[in-house]
Amino acid sequence: MARPAPGLASFRALPGGVRGALWMGFAALAFAAGFVVIRYLSARYSVYELALFRSGLAAVLMLPWAIGAWRRVIGVRRWRIYLLYALTMYAGILCWFFALAHLPTAEATALYFTTPLFTIVIAAVFLGEKVGLRRWTATLIGFLGALVIIRPGVVAVSLPVIAVLATAFLFAIANVAIKALAATDGSNTVVFHGFLLVTIAGVVPALDGWVTPSWADMPWILFAGVSGLVSQQCFTRAVAAAPISVVMPPYFLQLPFAALFAWILFAELPSVYVWAGAAIICGSSYYIALREAQIARAGAAAARS
Repeated sequence: MARPAPGLASFRALPGGVRGALWMGFAALAFAAGFVVIRYLSARYSVYELALFRSGLAAVLMLPWAIGAWRRVIGVRRWRIYLLYALTMYAGILCWFFALAHLPTAEATALYFTTPLFTIVIAAVFLGEKVGLRRWTATLIGFLGALVIIRPGVVAVSLPVIAVLATAFLFAIANVAIKALAATDGSNTVVFHGFLLVTIAGVVPALDGWVTPSWADMPWILFAGVSGLVSQQCFTRAVAAAPISVVMPPYFLQLPFAALFAWILFAELPSVYVWAGAAIICGSSYYIALREAQIARAGAAAARS
């Protein structure tokens, strides 16, 4: 049996929290890079085509692994959760790409950070989980941060803004599914099936109004697929390696990364309202993650006693 490379062995030897935080930092960079590429391509291709390019290329890039690990690929059992993950991910991607095509990148990214807040609401309403006063308060404060960015009554609330909030809601469901699936099926299996199912779902919609990619756009399209694969792989490994409370802070690096890339490529400068609202959203989301960790530790201690 081949030994892992020294660098890989050293990485695996790191504590789970450190590995999870590093994975999430890499995911944040890949997510942000993919955002600006999708925004660039959205001037020429529909959101349906862009979703198909991203997921299809990522699935193709994973085929060598899938062929070698075919027993794990065909051996999955929880298809209902996989379908829920794929459908919410596909719908969220369509909403997200539409928003990126019509909003400044940093503004869209900041509003996207409401995803953890929607997770709390979903858990309370649909799963019947008890949510304490402090977590409800933090959730409400986070949504106030979104209102700082949106500024309803001062700036017209647009369809792209609603699309970002829909993205956050849908991705919150998908992230819960990812966390559940990664615990038993492994990161590669979850990511491959996600991309494969999203690709299958996206073929027919993409054919309506199809625009054949130009050779000049092919490197950007390929980059969108690679960044999508890298970001999802890193994100899945992050949530599998450590609790959400540990890996959440590097997740928010997407905003400065996206703002930097958008400034370089599109000369977009985020307004003070974007930074202020993002700070409120990120702070409340991180507090919720810390609170979740405290509750989990208390539950584990009670179970041991």
